[in-house]
Amino acid sequence: ARSQPFAGIQTSFDFEKMDSAALWKGQHETRVKVILKDGAVGSQGFLRAGPHVYRWVGVRLDMPFVAGANTWIGFSARKSGGGRIKAMLADRRQKKNVSRQFDLPADGSWATFRFKLSWLGVTSGTTLSHLSFYIGNPVHAPLHFDLDNIVIGSGSPMEPPRAVAKL
Repeated sequence: ARSQPFAGIQTSFDFEKMDSAALWKGQHETRVKVILKDGAVGSQGFLRAGPHVYRWVGVRLDMPFVAGANTWIGFSARKSGGGRIKAMLADRRQKKNVSRQFDLPADGSWATFRFKLSWLGVTSGTTLSHLSFYIGNPVHAPLHFDLDNIVIGSGSPMEPPRAVAKL
């Protein structure tokens, strides 16, 4: 990531190689897996969070970036049976936690989302140290979900992340 806002992609994770997941950590610091088989068409891999039986199943990126006036985040996700995924941003002290929920398709297919940080009330110049994605697991059953094409960018118009083709 770059430390100042600029037009274009600041960082992206498409999980084509094993080291793409080096900065991502899972629930209770469990290292996430990069699945290199059964991937989406046009992609060799995706990030699998879980399976875990904890109340929340998720992954976190610990790589600070500065929010610009037009900074946006895009990602693709899927979960068998659908559900709601939360994208959460936090600063180092975790005093500025903000999140947004997205509905995943019930048929387990990939869905692509994007949102501007200003939609979450994040002001320009705020340094964010964590980007997390997680799903609630109230029944504590083994749960996992997949992520791909995570993009942090800036500029206007907002460019979407690359769509993931159906399997």
